[in-house]
Amino acid sequence: MRKFIIYIILTSVIGCAATRYVATSGADTNAGTAAAPYLTIQKGVNVSIAGDTVVVKNGTYGPGAGHCTTTAPDPQNSNILSPDGYAVTISTAASSGSPIVIKAENLRGATLDSGMLCHSYFFISNIATYITIDSFIIQNTYVAGIFSQGNNLTFKHCEFRNIGNIITNTAGAKVGVLVLNGSNNITFDSDIFHHIGRLSPCNTNPAPCSQAYWHDQNLYINGSFVTIVNSIFYDLLAGWAIAITPIGSGTDYNISNNTFDGPACLGCRDGVIQIGDGNGDTVGNVKIRNSIFRNIQRAVVADCPDSTYTGVNLFDHNLLFGSSITVLLPNIITPDVCTGINPQGGLGTITQTNNTIGDPLFVNPGIFNYHLQANSPAIGRGVPIVQAALDFDGFTRSNTSWDLGAFTTPYACDLNKDGRTDIFDVKLVVDMELSKIPCTANINGQGVCNVNTVLRIVTAALGGTCVVGP
Repeated sequence: MRKFIIYIILTSVIGCAATRYVATSGADTNAGTAAAPYLTIQKGVNVSIAGDTVVVKNGTYGPGAGHCTTTAPDPQNSNILSPDGYAVTISTAASSGSPIVIKAENLRGATLDSGMLCHSYFFISNIATYITIDSFIIQNTYVAGIFSQGNNLTFKHCEFRNIGNIITNTAGAKVGVLVLNGSNNITFDSDIFHHIGRLSPCNTNPAPCSQAYWHDQNLYINGSFVTIVNSIFYDLLAGWAIAITPIGSGTDYNISNNTFDGPACLGCRDGVIQIGDGNGDTVGNVKIRNSIFRNIQRAVVADCPDSTYTGVNLFDHNLLFGSSITVLLPNIITPDVCTGINPQGGLGTITQTNNTIGDPLFVNPGIFNYHLQANSPAIGRGVPIVQAALDFDGFTRSNTSWDLGAFTTPYACDLNKDGRTDIFDVKLVVDMELSKIPCTANINGQGVCNVNTVLRIVTAALGGTCVVGP
């Protein structure tokens, strides 16, 4: 009996990880179960502790009653009132083995839309640790999709879009995710960023349009120990895709196996990635690897004046392509003017090796399908990166044939491009091998369809790896 009582006491104190549900048909007075879900994500967050999961059912979720109802003068222009609130505030400290997970029930099935009424949809305070935000569409916020001061955070499988889409020349940034100084150990994995930043035209006072546009980034990183992998950036409206701008000093930035399609934006500066902000920052251990940069403007990295590089800094095994490329390899890094200072290179170096220029041969970039065609030069050109071992689609990358960009090449075995490799692809490759139809399955690099090609497709259709290359 005594052991039984002790067991009851321990289980009541320790508790069990709970799963709480949110639905557009719910109520915050409900129990938060699948049958009786909450109405708001904030309610699910408020009652969650380390190890809990908040599952958000399909639908569109606004800011919620009582949230984002105030405005404040814009710090750069007192004549403009801007939203000053958050749809969801997270201030809970979880733990490494028991994070709090906030996720859509289905991949990007839940849309978080503030209707331009919120500063940001999520605010993660400096108290919050070990938080995961997974599989949402986050859109129509005034400043940022996520505004982070927390640590040990993971943002994965999310789509950030239509953020900061206003006409303004104020200096305040419009960003997908803002990671503030002191917000460290942040991971972005298999996310999508597009249509982020202010619109044209902007006014001319108090700052020129060009300077206003430069403040907007898809990712604005002030913190350290940041990993960005398997993600896609396209249709940049302003500024850079990624800005690494630590305040004082920052270190350890792993930017690997991403796909960038841009710029083509308003007031764009040279480069897709900005390092430093011209204020004498020290930046260490920046590694930009295994990525594809399409439609780039002159160079890939904007190296701001006065930045000092420490540690090991690499730009390697990347593929560049664009009609506006005017700088030949290896000069993919350009000095840039970030604060009106004369252009000058940063102190220290970023080692540039194994980078090439060429068309990545995406399946259909016109509809944002950035999978690789079977004869893409991005296939097998990379080096293994443990944090990117699973690609954007969740396929395992081959350590012996590591592809560049967000996608690996199981798609190469998907001959009919229906999103999977199955019996229909087997039939196609057999017809190709028998010369009934033209051979388009050049996965063996030989330009012909033979028995070996058929066996590879069959293996992939049975759940094995799609082997590409000789």
